[in-house]
Amino acid sequence: MMKKKLLMTLIVATLFGCNDSNDSSVTNLNRAPVANPDKVTVMQGEAVSINVLDNDTDPDGDTLIIKELNGLLLDGNTAQYQSASDDLVGDKTFSYTITDGKLDAASSITISVTAKLVLEPALSRGEYAGSEACSTCHASVYEEWKDTKHATVMRKLYTEDNNTIDAPWGTEAEPKEFIVNSHKYTSFMKGEEYWLTVHDPIDSTKDRTYRIDVVGYKTQTNFFNYDAEANSLILMPLIYWNDEPEGEEYWSNWLEWLWYDKAGKLFPKEDLDQHIKFASYENRCAECHLTGFEIESFKDNGFAGNVVDDSNIWEAEFATGCENCHGPAAKHTRTMDKADVVNPDDLTGANYGSECSHCHQAGHPVSNDSGFVEMPYIYNEEDPLKKGQHFNVGDNLADFYVFTQRDL
Repeated sequence: MMKKKLLMTLIVATLFGCNDSNDSSVTNLNRAPVANPDKVTVMQGEAVSINVLDNDTDPDGDTLIIKELNGLLLDGNTAQYQSASDDLVGDKTFSYTITDGKLDAASSITISVTAKLVLEPALSRGEYAGSEACSTCHASVYEEWKDTKHATVMRKLYTEDNNTIDAPWGTEAEPKEFIVNSHKYTSFMKGEEYWLTVHDPIDSTKDRTYRIDVVGYKTQTNFFNYDAEANSLILMPLIYWNDEPEGEEYWSNWLEWLWYDKAGKLFPKEDLDQHIKFASYENRCAECHLTGFEIESFKDNGFAGNVVDDSNIWEAEFATGCENCHGPAAKHTRTMDKADVVNPDDLTGANYGSECSHCHQAGHPVSNDSGFVEMPYIYNEEDPLKKGQHFNVGDNLADFYVFTQRDL
């Protein structure tokens, strides 16, 4: 019986404890921070930033710092990842450790790389009918237009139109040698074809001879060779002025600085070819002086940035035609629906008059202010060398073109 009483006393003492008048203070224990995983998505070729500590916590409210981060750049508390354009699609996981100064916690950052957006092929600028098709219903307007400078700005030779060169020209039997701004040229005929030799003053093996395939403009005559292999319209470096008094000739140079060096010699072949391509008609002028002109691709020129590589230069309408001001109208010729063609009188706001200003106002494409390109055009964002988008009347011109601002 005595043993049972003693045991009960011990149990009670154990359960209720023994109070001491000298109680000591209780020390709080530090608890570890909580690191939660991060997950973000980035497209190939783009960058992403992650605030590593944004979703991490500390139960005691302690300040957290990043102790270690593997495989990513760290700027303060921000991890940075730059995806390459050919980055592997899928998840990439990077470990990191945080600390409150005493205890650590680890977690991970998962970056999901997605395939870059593949743009749909740029839209064609539209289906063109040609100005003659417009004459079917708009005969009186066509008759007013067909002899204007707009209609005759560019004229192909050797066609059923029987265009000729209205300038003094040598014959097959008697070539004509002449000097323009100290540079020698020879014009001659081969049968019914017009030919021109551009001479080097020192080395005749560097002379260049071209068939003239196109003439342009009215007040003056400009001469062009069509390089079928390169699908390029080459500007000859001279101009004949048509309105001189009878019996007098007046020739002047045109972009001759692209042909001749400071010593007056023709540039070496490689340089000259680059210069000629830079000044080609499709690269500088065709957008406004032809109708339905469309660029398919560009290439790096080496001399002056990107130039037109492939286009429909030879198939476009050789005139500033009806559809330059009214937009592509082939559908309209089939439906006869006014909604399928642009009436410039219907243009409003900043686009009122854009049927003229897109050609008669100096400027540059919205994404190219190099000074070498003046047409309203949107370059392909994915690859500037690939097909982009031309402006058509009816589009918002400001999306394509920035006007040049000149100080008065």
